[in-house]
Amino acid sequence: MLLNRKTDKSRPDDLVFPSKQGNHIDDHNFRNRAWKSILEKLNITYRKPYNTRHSFVSHAAALGMGIADIAEITGHSERTLLENYMGSVKGKVVLPEILKD
Repeated sequence: MLLNRKTDKSRPDDLVFPSKQGNHIDDHNFRNRAWKSILEKLNITYRKPYNTRHSFVSHAAALGMGIADIAEITGHSERTLLENYMGSVKGKVVLPEILKD
């Protein structure tokens, strides 16, 4: 979906979802003009946009993305990420194979 928004004229620092005037979208306006209406159309119970941060962290970790990479993307320290986000990530525990001499 995000790659579809990229054009030949896109630059690395361009906004992905700019306002109609091409500026940053104000958090309050985003919540009221886009977020609430999208959730309503999809029949999804309202939740704060901030919740998507936790969802991203959980999905990225479950798919094997490194803690340092997730911390860099979200702007958290690795410690904050582990203490506040990683407790809810459940994966399959795989024990390493022990080599015999």
